[in-house]
Amino acid sequence: MIRVVLTREATLNDALRVYLPEHVNVVEVPATMTHFRDVGVFDDALRTELVDATPKWLVLTSARAAAYAARAVALLGEDVRVACVGSATARAVRDAGVRVDLAGQSGARALGELLDGVVLVVGAFEPLGELETLLSERAVTNVSVPCYETVARELSPSEQLAIASAHVIFVGAPSAWRVVEPWLSEHALVVVPGSTTAAQVGERFDVMAGWNDQLAGRLRAWITAREKQFGQGQ
Repeated sequence: MIRVVLTREATLNDALRVYLPEHVNVVEVPATMTHFRDVGVFDDALRTELVDATPKWLVLTSARAAAYAARAVALLGEDVRVACVGSATARAVRDAGVRVDLAGQSGARALGELLDGVVLVVGAFEPLGELETLLSERAVTNVSVPCYETVARELSPSEQLAIASAHVIFVGAPSAWRVVEPWLSEHALVVVPGSTTAAQVGERFDVMAGWNDQLAGRLRAWITAREKQFGQGQ
């Protein structure tokens, strides 16, 4: 049976299960932990940024930032437009009661060409930087207010074994990749949200990029081919 490892935190892995066939064996091994910013400190930081700028767009870069979306909209005003990096982030933001005007299905690059005016980015303390780079290249003013940071977990022996035996592993960010790489078989398929994490994985592994509506079909085809190659019992 094909073994799949999901490395996001437990509350964030549910959105990934929709891409998987029901018959695969799924194990969750969180590679990182999230430390969330105090909401009062977040509000103060946001107000400071608003002194010199009036954002046209609010961009949430992760489902982890969804809890701060309503606070940001309340401070920015109802006229601000809301964009999300990835469909999972968009679902989380909608679930938090905030409308989504634009969702980049293929990560930050899908949004980079569509945003204008002043863009406020809410996400990690150490962002991947892809969106900010794309906006700067287009001379679009962008400011950031972080709301969380991710820190590496120390994996238990059983978690290390689960990763070593994985046929497919979902890795959401370079920080998570650094945790799982030492234990991962070079024959595993690494499924990543976009080009930034794919670049970190490199060429030694088979990589499938894009957590989007097409992923379920692409992944099912890969799994079917693997099952035919090695047999259902592998």
